[in-house]
Amino acid sequence: MSIFLVFSWILFSVFIGIIGITRKIGFFGALIISLLLTPLVGFIFTMTSKDKETDMMEKQMLKNTGNYLRYNSYQQKGNYKVIILVVVIFLILTSIAVFFINMYI
Repeated sequence: MSIFLVFSWILFSVFIGIIGITRKIGFFGALIISLLLTPLVGFIFTMTSKDKETDMMEKQMLKNTGNYLRYNSYQQKGNYKVIILVVVIFLILTSIAVFFINMYI
């Protein structure tokens, strides 16, 4: 890898981490995902993570209305975003692997 590519990877990963500060995933979560996978995958994870202020307001509203327990059970059942992200990441990594295999064979 060239130095420019490594520098760009780290720079974009830090940028994704900065975006993650206002999200539930946080700076270090977004940074680690971006560094280990790709900045694009880190960006997807960061943007699908809830905004901290929105999450706090939703929880406060639900506590006030008494529906907090029902909300938590609904959230545990509604993890479809995570499943979609895992499938997308798998497809991206598989296509990259096929590309490199075809390039060297």
